Amino acid sequence: MRVDAKPRPEGLSAKQAECLRALAGQVMAQMELHRAFAIQRRVLNQREALIRTQATVLAARGDLSIILDALVTGPMEGLSQAEGGVIEVRDCDEFVYHAISGTLIQYGGFRVPLHGSHSGSCLLAGEPALVPDVHLDDRVRQDLAEDMRLRSCVLLPVWPGGKAVAVLKLQSNQPNAVSQADLTYAQVVAGTVSVGFAEAGEAAARREVGRSERRRQAVFDSAIDYAIILGGFSAMSRSNPRSGFRRPSSDGLS
Repeated sequence: MRVDAKPRPEGLSAKQAECLRALAGQVMAQMELHRAFAIQRRVLNQREALIRTQATVLAARGDLSIILDALVTGPMEGLSQAEGGVIEVRDCDEFVYHAISGTLIQYGGFRVPLHGSHSGSCLLAGEPALVPDVHLDDRVRQDLAEDMRLRSCVLLPVWPGGKAVAVLKLQSNQPNAVSQADLTYAQVVAGTVSVGFAEAGEAAARREVGRSERRRQAVFDSAIDYAIILGGFSAMSRSNPRSGFRRPSSDGLS
């Protein structure tokens, strides 16, 4: 059937209507196929991003800065709509921005209040959060959100050592750009990175043990040096009475 722009005030014939319905069905099938391919590509991209994140964490050998960067860049690689990411680390009643990426790159060390914010609620409750549109939330400072190009985001508490001390935020400049599936994926990546936090703790413990051992060895070496010096001084004094050293008598009196 050839589609044209010819007006047909009398309507379509039965055959034309049947052909048009068949064509519409083909178009819908193609759209569904493209959607299925897009979902498949997205799943594959997320899987590859997860594998890269795991490799990065394993290669970090407990380096906390590398692990934090992986916690941000890993989910961002799998979520194409995520334009910015940050780890908001709690410092008393504030959050401090660390491991920034994307549109938030200029906000390193930036501080925001803990209380009265989405991130604060996420941390204190220990629960992830999905924010489809910050314009509809009174807890968000709209001027700050505008400067940060924040319109929608996912928030995820970070649990090194079993205690929530930070929040992972992935954001977009578009409303409704993130979904529950995106939040679930971010949780999977964060779960993978949590292994790196444990390794970072073990590395810190090993460094502390090493420092303690070095201090113990230094004290031990100093004691040996002192004994050697004292022994040499005693021998010298015995051979030279004018040195001022007098050997104590057996009853402890000089």
